[in-house]
Amino acid sequence: MNCEALQTAIPDLLYGSLADDEAQAVNAHLAECAGCNRLVDELRPIPGALSKPAPPADLAVALKLAARDELLEQRRRAGRRGPLHLAGTIGLAMCLAVVGFALGVRWEQR
Repeated sequence: MNCEALQTAIPDLLYGSLADDEAQAVNAHLAECAGCNRLVDELRPIPGALSKPAPPADLAVALKLAARDELLEQRRRAGRRGPLHLAGTIGLAMCLAVVGFALGVRWEQR
């Protein structure tokens, strides 16, 4: 067996579907060829990785909903300022009214 023939047999080797005589030829070549041996060693984890279950189909939807819920919660918390914020807003409005009234009175006196 040569390197080119081994490369075509690698998928069957990795998934264990080689015939006995072909498996013997592949193993004999791997014992002699360091390059092919290295290649097969690098590819050995692939069948195990491919057999891992895929994430659920609705995972993306669930993540988007969770992100939306978190954003809505943050907005809700930001909207709730408390009584000090309301008091400050009322105080500022009163100050602006007093300044406006004072400017109006002064304008009338001219």
